[in-house]
Amino acid sequence: MTRAATTSLVVASGSQATGGSTTNIYFTGFGVPAVNASGQVSFQAGVNEVFTQPFAMPLISVPAIPIKLSNALTPVPTPITITPKFTNSWSGIWKVDSKGAKNLVSRIGAPFMMVDAGGFSSLSDPILNNVGTIAWAGTYYAGFIMPQPILPGAPVTNFYSGAGIWTSSNSYNPVAFVGESAPGYSNPFTTSVGTLSDLANQQSTNGFLLGNTPITFTNWVSFSSIDRMVLPDTGGAIFSATVGTSNYYYPPVPTNPPYIMPLYVAVAPLTQHGIWAQSASGSLSLIAQEGETLDIEGSNRTVESISFLSCTNEAGGQTRSVNQKTGDLVYAASFTDGSQALLVGSSTLPTNPQSLVISTGDPVPGFSGNTLFTAFGDPALNSSNHVAFRAAASTVMSIGYGPGPVIPPGSSNMSSNSIQWGIQRYTNSFTGIWADDAQGNLKLVTNSMVSSSFMPMVGGNGFTGFSDPVYNKSNAVAFTGTWYYDGTPVKNAFNGGTGVWTSRNLTKPVAWIGQPAPGYPNPLPATIASPYSWSTNSISYTSTPPVFSSFDRIALPDTGRLVLWATVSTTNTIPLPPVPKGLTVNKTPKQGTLTQHGIWVQNSGGGLDLVVREGAALTVNGKSRVIASLVTATADGPTGSQSRSFNQTTGALVYLAIFTDGTQAILKVTP
Repeated sequence: MTRAATTSLVVASGSQATGGSTTNIYFTGFGVPAVNASGQVSFQAGVNEVFTQPFAMPLISVPAIPIKLSNALTPVPTPITITPKFTNSWSGIWKVDSKGAKNLVSRIGAPFMMVDAGGFSSLSDPILNNVGTIAWAGTYYAGFIMPQPILPGAPVTNFYSGAGIWTSSNSYNPVAFVGESAPGYSNPFTTSVGTLSDLANQQSTNGFLLGNTPITFTNWVSFSSIDRMVLPDTGGAIFSATVGTSNYYYPPVPTNPPYIMPLYVAVAPLTQHGIWAQSASGSLSLIAQEGETLDIEGSNRTVESISFLSCTNEAGGQTRSVNQKTGDLVYAASFTDGSQALLVGSSTLPTNPQSLVISTGDPVPGFSGNTLFTAFGDPALNSSNHVAFRAAASTVMSIGYGPGPVIPPGSSNMSSNSIQWGIQRYTNSFTGIWADDAQGNLKLVTNSMVSSSFMPMVGGNGFTGFSDPVYNKSNAVAFTGTWYYDGTPVKNAFNGGTGVWTSRNLTKPVAWIGQPAPGYPNPLPATIASPYSWSTNSISYTSTPPVFSSFDRIALPDTGRLVLWATVSTTNTIPLPPVPKGLTVNKTPKQGTLTQHGIWVQNSGGGLDLVVREGAALTVNGKSRVIASLVTATADGPTGSQSRSFNQTTGALVYLAIFTDGTQAILKVTP
């Protein structure tokens, strides 16, 4: 079994920062860091910068008046010059290169004592690709710069101020910004969004219906929010965004008597979502959008909704919707007819049509011809453009002749309101995870137990549900799942419930809820504030070994070693402290739950090694410090959809440790 990981300090609070107007500048705290394949790290941080007051009169201490003692004068103190100083606090984004040099990438505000010609008022945590380019979301204010005039009816293309997304390739101009006219949308833009009576849910004041579809929008469609972004190694950002516009609509004058003019004026809003990609020149191309018509296996279908960069379950900590190497992308589309499909598009060749991966109604590989896909989760894409996904499937069975519910033609849904004699059909349904193999052929990884409309599930062992999968370049997957077990429980073994599996070994989970957390001391010393009213002293006690209580995130780097972020907990009886003499108190022992977070990495034997945990001690700058909390990237926020707390290629980890003494540090774990 191989245990191969070294932890090194990247930066700590109190250490000297760079990029300020003076050298007297120090880090005070950090955001969630990101790491790339070269070991470079990027992070958001706050600093304190100490300035010497440039225009203040220096203060000189006045020496005491000499006193004559024994015919001698006391020594005259040397006057001390005191220069007033003050502290300026600000924050920014830094990148630490492979040699450890810290370089400021972007900052909030303008450097002190400079004319304020604009600056950032907020910055998100950064994302970092393998060629060292950084991207972030932020809000920029223009200072005293006057905005350029906007021509009525013209698209908005020049940035002045507001929210947007930036890359370090061009930190002056945003990739995209709120209020910008969305590329790919025409003007006027015509689409069907339902009738105005549907939108307003009412009639005009004199009874005329406000029906008119499709609706032509003559205002420019613009970005109303930038929702998620990723930065592949090709250097151009890819993002999902919400667009919108609205028009005032005046119902037409009736052509028949009594020719009464409707008095109601409606506002018809348009809200859609889309996917855009940035080219090498910085221009944006629309890759996919809601409302567009796609040819799906010879049938024209209108896209109702798009799911892209949106995975928020345990699989959300890993880049899933984008090929980090090529910038190709995969997304799920739901259509107005109720069907769904998974499609792959190109960010570097945006004019190429999307290619279909799979659609509902398609036969399920490896099953009988009447077993069809019925729904999909959020898909994952690896560096070979192979796809893995969670899906639901069903088989329509014919069982004998007799009375039963009717299945409408072309549907697998039975109508319980209609009973007739004939060939009776029943539906067997299940879920599973499918992934392309090394040759690009779609194969079943594993599937759940079958539920039937004919009879309930009876006995047996098997999965009952899955998370979306994570996927690496070797076409291996990992997922969390729930396993149903009806056998005799075995002590210190997995007896069903929620666990984490990899396709490397589907016979046993890598970890499961209720499992004693690997790497924890046994017994575990713990110290807490006293829960008893007669004592304020901390109480130290020996805790029972903690067990996994939840899985926060999973990742599967190309090294094949699963990374697990998890929560552990254990409940203990808190010992009674001494009772002061003469004091009568309720001595009923109290229960206390110890909850901590940690990071584990799979070793060569398939088990888990503890990398770091809350409550443990780390030596930072020569001083032992106890970790109060660990902070790593989640799937939330505009930059949360890209692997940040680990690197897909090397498996290197980064995390933020906040210590009990209030200090902080970013640490890197190298496999």
